[in-house]
Amino acid sequence: MRVVLDGGDFRTGDCVSIEQGGGGANIRRVSNEFCINNASVPSQYKAEHQREADECLQATQRLLEAQTDEEIRNAQMIRNILCED
Repeated sequence: MRVVLDGGDFRTGDCVSIEQGGGGANIRRVSNEFCINNASVPSQYKAEHQREADECLQATQRLLEAQTDEEIRNAQMIRNILCED
């Protein structure tokens, strides 16, 4: 998959997760183990990764739905906590 970014702190060779849903996509840096040894990563860690991705997606949706300045600031803070590495 090829992705064009207009910002962010990603570098060539970073292991990332591309999470799609809700009409958008999110890219998060993840452990290199997911790229190098994905088949060997225990299912409990894959499940945790999926839970984190779901939380990030929900936070992103909350930010998109925010209307007041205060809602936007709060939603951005929550999204930064849940979605940034």
